Amino acid sequence: MALNTYYPAGAACPSSLTGPAVYVEDSTGCGGAAANSEAAPGALYIARGTFSLGGNSVFYGLLYMGNLQGSSGAVVTIGGTALIQGTVAIDGPGGLVAGSSKANVIFDERIFDAFQGNARAVRTPSTWRELPRGQ
Repeated sequence: MALNTYYPAGAACPSSLTGPAVYVEDSTGCGGAAANSEAAPGALYIARGTFSLGGNSVFYGLLYMGNLQGSSGAVVTIGGTALIQGTVAIDGPGGLVAGSSKANVIFDERIFDAFQGNARAVRTPSTWRELPRGQ
């Protein structure tokens, strides 16, 4: 809210997804667009709805999908040669559908350097794990 990048449910779709933190309560009817830069990644939080990125668009940063609608289908769709460079996190049973360019999502741990917290947590190498279906 302090950054003026908070979009409550019922508000118009964001005109830009660029910034250190953008929060969208409901993305229904909204489209994705290129956002941020490799030098200045950001975080896009979408509580309810879906996110699509197409064409040659590039999103740099963290894409977090709250999936409050409880979708078990695609919550994130990336088509064409669009790219998310950073990381994607989806709550619940929702999934991601990537295009056929073989490089639609590139994990980039450097995006975490842009975020600050109040705790003294540190990244620990080799701590990634994939949960089995149904968990």
